Amino acid sequence: MDQQSTKHLAQATSYAAFNVQSAASDVARRGGPGPWRQMMHIIGLRFGRPRFSPRDYYTYGLYRKSISRSVRKTYLPTGSERAFHADLTGPDFARFDKLLTDKIAFERLALAHGITVARTRAIFGSDPQENLPDDTGARALASAADITAFLSTPENLPVFGKPRFGSHGIGAVSVRSVDGAGVLTLGTGATCPASALAQEISTDWPAGYLFQTPLENHALLRPHLGLATSVLRICTVLTAEGPRPLYCVQRLPTAGAFHDGVSGGRRGLAAIDSTTGTITRIAERGKPLNTGLAHWNCDTTPLVGVTLPYFNDAVMLAIASHEAISGLAVCGFDVMITDTGPCIMEANTNPHAVVYQSGYDAGLLSPENLAVFAQAKAIIQRGAR
Repeated sequence: MDQQSTKHLAQATSYAAFNVQSAASDVARRGGPGPWRQMMHIIGLRFGRPRFSPRDYYTYGLYRKSISRSVRKTYLPTGSERAFHADLTGPDFARFDKLLTDKIAFERLALAHGITVARTRAIFGSDPQENLPDDTGARALASAADITAFLSTPENLPVFGKPRFGSHGIGAVSVRSVDGAGVLTLGTGATCPASALAQEISTDWPAGYLFQTPLENHALLRPHLGLATSVLRICTVLTAEGPRPLYCVQRLPTAGAFHDGVSGGRRGLAAIDSTTGTITRIAERGKPLNTGLAHWNCDTTPLVGVTLPYFNDAVMLAIASHEAISGLAVCGFDVMITDTGPCIMEANTNPHAVVYQSGYDAGLLSPENLAVFAQAKAIIQRGAR
């Protein structure tokens, strides 16, 4: 095995790459507009208002006849998401963004407020003293040798690793076990020496890397989600009565994957009734023409119609977390539903509109949602006076 060229951490390639030619051919083959008309649409949307990228065009199916010009204007382009949320919160947005981008800082905040949160067992970083807050009980790893020793100890496994400041599942790894020779078995089924994985982590993620206790999906969801770290995205918004859920979407992983982030396989989103917790529809990411889906990674039992266990508890956990982040207009919480209840995995100042817009097949900027956003912005502004 060439330890230098083999990558064991989840990579960004599938997320960064987008094949417009392949997408155009697929749309035309399935009865959509021809490639030439698609190209004219894309050019017009690229330079219009709002500006949509080719990825947006195909992700949201903006070529469909059902997407009129007025409907299209309710979609938030990917390139405008961050500015949109920053405008709602105002000058403090950068401070909140720094807080929530740092998974250790958010874990510390959650623990201080008694919130159930994913627990870090070991931290690698350039400054282990700063990376090891007293209240996490985690172990500091200062070098690749320290990581190797941690991963080579059977009592420390299984463990889920991810960058301290990363997103989209990029850089993640699931380590199941280690044998007597120091060879790890990963969540993908692959094997590698602990020293090779440790070297990759220390080289690729010197700013910080976490090893957390892995969680399993609730038994009711396991046939559909498998062993992947698969989260429920609960987006909350500030109202006059405090934070309230705006929408809830269950992320659906590729079959056999160890996480629900970027991959080269088929991934999906399940829209949820925010009142009942029942899954109402399934969307395959990037395939808006694939309608009527009821199953995910399980042919025998439909996922549509399933009511998520501990749903109300998950919503209350997200609300409590948002209350702890006083002054943020909108926040997206990644919650994992386990056999023992919900657990907050991460929090995001930019909940990524694609989760809602693909999951519900609707624009985020509907008149109803715009009114809610305007109220949140007004509340923030009144508080700043």
